[in-house]
Amino acid sequence: MKDLNKYALEYRKVVRYALKEGLAIYNNNLSELYINHEIVKKLLEKDNFDSVNGKLSIWRSLKWIEVYSKNRFIKKVKVEKKVINVIAINVEIFNTLNLLLED
Repeated sequence: MKDLNKYALEYRKVVRYALKEGLAIYNNNLSELYINHEIVKKLLEKDNFDSVNGKLSIWRSLKWIEVYSKNRFIKKVKVEKKVINVIAINVEIFNTLNLLLED
């Protein structure tokens, strides 16, 4: 049985790190937070309780990330006239998990 708490804690850790380091960009209506997909993958490789794709599959299934296709983890977005591949974090869900997982 998979431990949901591990996935939630790592999700929070990745997003907090991206925010702290200035690696995340909010979309226009502040509902999504864009993080370069390569950065997210590198961060997810550090804790080996599941594969990177396994972790992203859980995040996608729980709607913690926004995707255009249910077969993908990334979202193509336009930032400053440039199309980039990102992991699109659902801000409302992040805020809720962050509140529930307070230290």
